[in-house]
Amino acid sequence: MSVEFFGLPGSGKSYLCESLGKQLAGRDMQIDGCAHPPVDLQPRLRLHLIKQSSAWRFASRHPVLASRIVRIIQRSGQASKRHVVTKSINLFAELTRCEKFRNRLVSEQGVLQAIWSVALRARRPVIDDLVTLALPWLPTIIVQVDVDRAEHLRRLDEREGGRSRLDRMEGQALSEELDRGAVLLAEIVRSCERLV
Repeated sequence: MSVEFFGLPGSGKSYLCESLGKQLAGRDMQIDGCAHPPVDLQPRLRLHLIKQSSAWRFASRHPVLASRIVRIIQRSGQASKRHVVTKSINLFAELTRCEKFRNRLVSEQGVLQAIWSVALRARRPVIDDLVTLALPWLPTIIVQVDVDRAEHLRRLDEREGGRSRLDRMEGQALSEELDRGAVLLAEIVRSCERLV
């Protein structure tokens, strides 16, 4: 079994993943329940190096697939070349993790969340293409996490060290981005349902 908690930043994915991790303690499962590393520079640098190393492993093992993914992300209309690179690295790192811990991974920042991150910055639809390419690495169980809007806004306001774009937004812009993000989440789930 592989489980991915999937939802908007601040919806409670980390909390639920950590809670399930406690229930599964002692079993042969990889539990990734805290996506936000400490603000201290050294752990953040280490996290980036691990992610880049994982991405490189995926690209070297699956060069044709990696090339197709990068082309899709490039054509999606990301804001800059830097976004193309960071979104590609993030997706490759998640695919590597799913490959390594296949059928025994519980995650709150997985393949679907990486696809959502690409789609959030895209000016063209990319969800079906990326979900199709990532099909062998998709989780066996998807838990979509959601809370009502007022609670979600409260959580985003109280988060310390949150690094998503939503953490830096407020007012109408935040509300519109939450709506847009929720629509993309639903599209990803529909795409998975069509393929599986």
